[in-house]
Amino acid sequence: MLLRRIWGQPLDLVDGLIPLAAAAATVGDRLRALELFDEARAVLARCPDPGQLPVRLQQAIRAAGLRQAAQAADERAAVTARELAVLRLLSGDLSEREIGRELFVSFNTVHSHVKSLYRKLDASSRAEAVARARERGLL
Repeated sequence: MLLRRIWGQPLDLVDGLIPLAAAAATVGDRLRALELFDEARAVLARCPDPGQLPVRLQQAIRAAGLRQAAQAADERAAVTARELAVLRLLSGDLSEREIGRELFVSFNTVHSHVKSLYRKLDASSRAEAVARARERGLL
């Protein structure tokens, strides 16, 4: 896995993470399996064309008996990596403008991410979005 990380080929990395996570689940190390599955999901979220790997990932999660992890991964997949970064900062005291400065993006970009998060989380306020994100294991 070290070489796959060094080579920087995200699809190769995920291709190795999936069986490694499945093996960890098989030997009873659920926490490590969840960490590896989450890493694979995060890498796939950054890939413009992941091919069949997301399907293989979900199948491996279900086969490992981690149904809750599969459901959480499905929900997380709906939220982009950048939206997740905004969501994490929304849980604090920063304003949208301050979040923009923190992430080096414009206020309008942050506001667009926030609106998208509200829609995806079926929320109508910042507090409600953060609460729903915590319920779904996004935070």
